[in-house]
Amino acid sequence: ELKKSEQRYKSLVENAEDLIFTVDYNGDFLSINKYGAHLFNRNEGEIIGRNLSEFLSWPSSDALLQRIQKVFDTKESRQINHMVIIGERQLWINTNLRGLFDESGNIYAVLGISRDITERKKMEEHSYYTEKLASMGTLAAGVAHEINNPLGIILGFTDMLLEKFPPDSGEYDLLKTIEKQGLNAKRVVENLLNF
Repeated sequence: ELKKSEQRYKSLVENAEDLIFTVDYNGDFLSINKYGAHLFNRNEGEIIGRNLSEFLSWPSSDALLQRIQKVFDTKESRQINHMVIIGERQLWINTNLRGLFDESGNIYAVLGISRDITERKKMEEHSYYTEKLASMGTLAAGVAHEINNPLGIILGFTDMLLEKFPPDSGEYDLLKTIEKQGLNAKRVVENLLNF
């Protein structure tokens, strides 16, 4: 039964599509699953016993090590979203860190389960910018409406006054200037709305 239970556990860890690892206080790997080894483009034997700073670039390695040491010091689990650089790749990772306790209640290792959330992070950023653009569009539509109302009145009254003056009078020229500038302002508002 113990052998079956151990086999199920090993199968679960090895087939998970998350990076599952254990480290000591210094950040040296004690174990790592196949997915994690594949993520670092190494085999398990090349990773165990080596420090995480050899596989993660600074500052991501230091930030993760500080969180790991905090779990050792406080005995409290931690969850963090952090950016890591592995080789040439930049990934966003969600990592859960939990202490593994011995019979005396002391932490002998930290278990880490990390999930690649790069795509989710990209979608969140895209959603943020989309919402920002939508807000700008709403603002632009509101401003355009508030400007178009008085412009419509100005152009309407200008048109009515143009009918009352002969085309060769000074008043007619002044009204044509008002009309021209009103139409320019209307064009600017339309361009803003189109944008």
